[in-house]
This record gives sequence, structure tokens and C-alpha cells, in this order.
Amino acid sequence: MSTRNEIVTFVLTVFVLFFVMGTLVSMASPNLQPQVIQTRNTVDKLNLKIINQALQRYYLEQGAYPEQLSQLVPEYLDEVPKVQQQGKEISYKNKDTSYKLAIK
Repeated sequence: MSTRNEIVTFVLTVFVLFFVMGTLVSMASPNLQPQVIQTRNTVDKLNLKIINQALQRYYLEQGAYPEQLSQLVPEYLDEVPKVQQQGKEISYKNKDTSYKLAIK
């Protein structure tokens, strides 16, 4: 009988432990959200700078800007970076001697 009581006690202890951990995680999550958003924004800004540099190198070597960002791969970029912010994408427009690059 003591084995059964030990098992019940162990299961209840684990249950309480998971409940407490879940509560603590749910309390911490809202506090982490602003940092996650800020990190995604920072990564997106850095990716735009990397794309800008690749576009400048392309222009210097080719004498024109590419029609699409995919033309930078693989010589100038390993891949076109993906936007970290949900629901947004990179907008690129070639304007012959200039270009417009943004996240929209």
C-alpha cells in the first residue's frame, strides 16, 4: 500500500510543479513580448542594410540595379532575407538609376 501512496504523492507533486511552472511562464510572457518585437525590428533593419550593400555591389559591377531581389542570389546574397515581422514583406522597386527598398 505504501507504494501506491508514494506514486499518488509523486503524481500530485509533479502536477503541482507543472501548474506552478505554467503560471510563472504565463506571467513572464507578456513581459518578454516587447523585447521579441524589438529584436525582430532590429533584425529586419540589419537585413535591409545587407540588401542595400548587395544592391550597391550589383550596381557597381552591372551598371544597373536588378529587376528583382532574387537576382542578387547567389553572387551577392546567399538568400534574400525573410522579414521577421509577421504580416510584412520586403518591398523593392527598381527606378533605373535608383531603387526603393522598404518593409511593408
